[in-house]
Amino acid sequence: MTGEGVAEYRSSPRRLVAVAVVVGVTAGLAAWLILAVVFSAVTGRVIVTPLTPGIVYTVSYTFFYTVFSLVRARRRPTTLTFGPDGIEMAAAGCDAVMIPYDIVARTRLRGRWPLTVLQVFVADEHAQLVTAIDRSGRRPPRRNRNGRLRFDLPLAGLNASGATIRAELNRTAQARTSDDVAAAGPSLSA
Repeated sequence: MTGEGVAEYRSSPRRLVAVAVVVGVTAGLAAWLILAVVFSAVTGRVIVTPLTPGIVYTVSYTFFYTVFSLVRARRRPTTLTFGPDGIEMAAAGCDAVMIPYDIVARTRLRGRWPLTVLQVFVADEHAQLVTAIDRSGRRPPRRNRNGRLRFDLPLAGLNASGATIRAELNRTAQARTSDDVAAAGPSLSA
């Protein structure tokens, strides 16, 4: 938390390295095993590969994947800010977007660690109210489907867990609901 009603989450190098190592080891082992199966199928006989080349491949793949992920994220890190007016999202290496709370149709956290993604949905008729913030990066990750615009933010490497982000989304929704009730004035019903 940084100010009154503002929660800001930034990229954490330690968390990013942890995610990159888990993904790198998983991808490296999967690729090595798939290649062994493919070569066995192509040759028509079972090829038992020695363990050492698989370990060397997996370790080197994980190392380079982690280093390149860290370098890419250091230039334009992932940030997520819940401000008084809206959600500001910026994926690593991409431009940011500011989405006012009034036009957010739905939010959802998808996937499990280390592949958790925050998805914010906006109706197409409100898409022009989304403000792009130039960080000299690529376009923000977004998709248009079924009359809704979806913005995605991978949470890998953020200094917050999916549960923390979910709690902040719930707190923000409750605060907005209570503000709407207070603005409506006293109720006429008994």
